[in-house]
Amino acid sequence: MKNLEDNEKIINYKVKDNNMHTIIIKQHKITEPSLLIYAYGRLNISYWEWKSAEILPNPDPNFRGSIETCDFSTGEIKGYILLNKNGDIIEKSFEPVIRQIGIRLEIKVQKDIKNIQKLKIGEKNLPQVTIPLKFYDFNDISIENRIKNFLEKKSCTNKIIKIMEPYLSIELIDLLHACHQGDLKIQILTKQLTKKTNENSLKKKLESLLPKIKITIKQLVKEGEQVKIRYQTCPNPFHDRFIISEGDVLIIGTSINSIINNSTFVYEINNYKIIEEKFDEWFSGKVLSYKGNRLKFEKYYES
Repeated sequence: MKNLEDNEKIINYKVKDNNMHTIIIKQHKITEPSLLIYAYGRLNISYWEWKSAEILPNPDPNFRGSIETCDFSTGEIKGYILLNKNGDIIEKSFEPVIRQIGIRLEIKVQKDIKNIQKLKIGEKNLPQVTIPLKFYDFNDISIENRIKNFLEKKSCTNKIIKIMEPYLSIELIDLLHACHQGDLKIQILTKQLTKKTNENSLKKKLESLLPKIKITIKQLVKEGEQVKIRYQTCPNPFHDRFIISEGDVLIIGTSINSIINNSTFVYEINNYKIIEEKFDEWFSGKVLSYKGNRLKFEKYYES
């Protein structure tokens, strides 16, 4: 990366009249929400303070965003790295690049943690972000919109959505109508129907999503058993509910068929590939040993 003149940079420093060391941001030079990681402290100590901030585009070339960081009489800004949402470095001031340093960064908004990033400076690991945990009381219909918004947003840009829902229901299929139709595949892992779900009605709901959304559903069964989806009580280790798209995960505390009737927590995490890797492992049909049984996910439905 070439050295930039101050007038070319997106990020610059300034000491204000109140003696605060301030970061000045030319937001018209970025085209998408970005993450600014910066360090500040005294030159003669080895420990620096690390912070992060989300930087949003602003088309006005005269607009200058700013972040006050520390009293210049006791410390100064040591450097920064500006990343886009893919984790690529847009601009940096550390020379040489700091490597192999793990850091934890938090943004606090009104005393609540807005998100947490974990990354290694100098490596091209994407930041991991946890969006605030939200509690939905029973009868709060906004939880349904939260799930629909996630499906809609992810289906706009990604070609596959993966869902783990132990209790397959018509309510889940109804939510899938929020997806943008097109070159989209949906994979679902489940273990049984809910008590109130009729299999024939379920298949009609699935057909209503065709032809522009392709769906594959796999059921957890004992190895060698024929797939016959029904309400059952087979011991199994799968009880979490989540929706995955390109490493981004929406985790739901209760079954989809009862999201309105139950109180539950919902939270979203971004760039957690390990969850998607486990899903892919189960979807591939890997045999699992559990309480004396050999279990695997077998195909129940494919459009």
